[in-house]
Amino acid sequence: MAEGALWSMYKMNRDITARRRIHTGLFLVALMLGSGCLGAIDEITEKPEPSVVTADVQIEGSPTTANDLIVANAVISEGTGPYIVNWRLDGVLVQTSSSMTYDAGFLSVGTHTIEAEITDSMGVTGVSAVIFTLLEPNRAPTISLELPIEGIAGVPVAWSVDASDPDGDDLVVEVDFSDGITQRDLSGQHIWGEPGIYTVRVSATDTSGFLANAQETIRIEYADAPSLTVSTNPSPQGRIHLNLAGELTITTSTEDPLGPVSVSIDWGDGSMVEPAFTEESHQYAEEGVFVVRVIATGSTGITTERVFHVEVVSVADDLEAAQLQEELEEEAEEQLDTEVEEELDNDGDGTVDDVTEAQQDPDYDWQSDFDPDGDGYYDDDQEVDDWVATDEESVRDEVGDEEETDAIPNDPLMIETSVVNEDEGPSDAELGPNPADNEADAEIVNPVFNDAWGDVSDDSLQEQTYSRSISQVTATWWNDTFWEDWDNDGVPETLCHTTVGVFWFDSDGIPGPERIILVRTKHCSHDRDGDGHDDLFFTRFRGLDMVDQNSDGIPERHDVLTRVVWTWDNGTYEDVNIDLFVHARTDADQDGNLERR
Repeated sequence: MAEGALWSMYKMNRDITARRRIHTGLFLVALMLGSGCLGAIDEITEKPEPSVVTADVQIEGSPTTANDLIVANAVISEGTGPYIVNWRLDGVLVQTSSSMTYDAGFLSVGTHTIEAEITDSMGVTGVSAVIFTLLEPNRAPTISLELPIEGIAGVPVAWSVDASDPDGDDLVVEVDFSDGITQRDLSGQHIWGEPGIYTVRVSATDTSGFLANAQETIRIEYADAPSLTVSTNPSPQGRIHLNLAGELTITTSTEDPLGPVSVSIDWGDGSMVEPAFTEESHQYAEEGVFVVRVIATGSTGITTERVFHVEVVSVADDLEAAQLQEELEEEAEEQLDTEVEEELDNDGDGTVDDVTEAQQDPDYDWQSDFDPDGDGYYDDDQEVDDWVATDEESVRDEVGDEEETDAIPNDPLMIETSVVNEDEGPSDAELGPNPADNEADAEIVNPVFNDAWGDVSDDSLQEQTYSRSISQVTATWWNDTFWEDWDNDGVPETLCHTTVGVFWFDSDGIPGPERIILVRTKHCSHDRDGDGHDDLFFTRFRGLDMVDQNSDGIPERHDVLTRVVWTWDNGTYEDVNIDLFVHARTDADQDGNLERR
């Protein structure tokens, strides 16, 4: 609105000035006619009226702040050249020349007017002006990152970002955790799954595109597995034996300095307890061998496992066993009575037939053996013992020979049959030589492999195995962060990061890689003016590429590249110096004459 009002006032003043010039010209003509000056001329020669000078003043670019360079250009659409231009800045004459360009440089904050008064070769003058306003220049945001220097893999690590903008602009903050994950937030927690050194980078961007950066390094260490102690009842002796009527009880004890531990028990029969208490019991419903797994999971997700094997058998309980025993005894007793009766009393008269016959046998004195008292009934076993000679001082061994009890040694080492004699040695068969390697291969190894693989030659097998194992690109990286003393005051103040990488590739089946690439980078940043922002940066890249196509250990081609970059940046200006060194040589036929150097 202010610029429009100023421009309207300027045009009105210019129109008034033009009308005054016309009025003045008419007055002079009338004066000359009245005085007779014009009448003295017999013939008036018509001269062409002066042309109009029309121009437009334009500002290069789109300057908006006091940090923008102001350059004005006068674009003439009507007039007769050459021209003389009077340039005025805010009403002050600053330049008179034939140039249609005026370099105003950097102006202060506020509203400014640049005017061009143009006079052509006919003496006609035209005026054009431009009015513009410059604002305060945008200032870059500031940002800082708070991050611990160490962490544990799998454990959340807290971080926070402090970002602000001196102009009050809205900021977009982005955090890069160097593990493939980025996040737009000011605080939170992050979990690194693998050990290593990670550089966390944060950036803040305002609405004008101004950027601020910060970074911190964290070392992630391995997490130890939780400790797990397990006891069982019954106790395992190689394998836990259990019957269907019994229960298996497991008692656990865990410890993890990083946090709580969760225990789960897989009983092996499809049932599981998760989470499990310190003591858990289980009864199996069927026979079989079951694998029991006790797993302790720490706060980092790392687990510790204990495995047991349980054999469950079906055994009758006491009540069932007693009933079965009673039934069997009754059946056996009944059967025995029947058989005895049938064998001894075939006629069923209640008298043992054989005894009756024996009584009638004059050659056998049955009464002295079975009825010494002559009462007609069998006497008790005490009488039977009278004709059985028993030697309580001797014992009958396994083979049926009698030995005195005192003759059997108590110490098994004193038994001669179990002790090796002095002159006793291995048999001839035991001392026989082992079969030769080729004989063993022919008789044992080769038949087994031929049955499993078929007829496979050693060469093809080795080539396939070697090709599968090395036909790939392998890479190894090392990272390090350290401080350097650039100002030689004895105190390291410059943070540097270095990365070393090695790549090698082998695919021809011959030991020795065909290509090796070595990469080494170093990056340092330093705050020279002490304003809290790094303004001096150093980056060095070194690369070596070697190619040995025939795998003879002598590379046919090797290339070396070194690139050093120094950058100074104060937020407005940037100065970059690059030093590049390249060395390349190729001797493809290895004749000593380089094809490329």
